[in-house]
Amino acid sequence: MGKGFPSVTDQVEGLDRLTDRERECLRLVDRHMSSKEIARELGLSKHTVDWHLDKAKRRLGATDRYDAARRVFDRAAQAGAPPPPVTAPVTPPSDRVGVRSGAASRTPDFTVSWPR
Repeated sequence: MGKGFPSVTDQVEGLDRLTDRERECLRLVDRHMSSKEIARELGLSKHTVDWHLDKAKRRLGATDRYDAARRVFDRAAQAGAPPPPVTAPVTPPSDRVGVRSGAASRTPDFTVSWPR
């Protein structure tokens, strides 16, 4: 290929060099989640998610995050193998300790007693 375009060998090696966090972010991109949604799911900032996705995109030689996710997960599907493993399962935000959603998140965890 031309200069600046990764070879097929480079792309395959890029799959092996992805970190667990990059794989996890790509897995969620493959589920059509936005950076903001991925950040909430993983307990990260949106900017950190974008950083992981940008690193993964460069390692794979992909044009964008969606192309990177397709390269990882379509390869696994074509081989008939399960998708690449992610070491830590993602806990839904509502099940995490100390994380509340909805109106309850605006109320304090304590009550105040005023002297009479």
